[in-house]
Amino acid sequence: MDSSDKRDGATQILTPMPEIFQVKVLSLTGQKFRINVCTRDPVLAILDTLGKFLGVSTERLQLVLVKNSYIPLNNLERLVISYGIREGDTLRLQPARIKSGPLN
Repeated sequence: MDSSDKRDGATQILTPMPEIFQVKVLSLTGQKFRINVCTRDPVLAILDTLGKFLGVSTERLQLVLVKNSYIPLNNLERLVISYGIREGDTLRLQPARIKSGPLN
């Protein structure tokens, strides 16, 4: 595979995605920390790690990717890199939405 991509006379260097990279996490209380993420990790793996660290059930947590807009990571089986998460990105930890409905 060629390591450069030529468009309009410019050369763009393509760098491979590292196997493990770090992302920033902003917790519910405003605490900031970094975690290591593997390119093969589903969203659930990150929630599980954060839930254990914070002592909160993963069912009560939701991750949101903070870039130009807020992107909720709703599909827990989807790989984190499929959401476009890269080294140094920020994930915001939020309480999971409570679904309401009629009482039976």
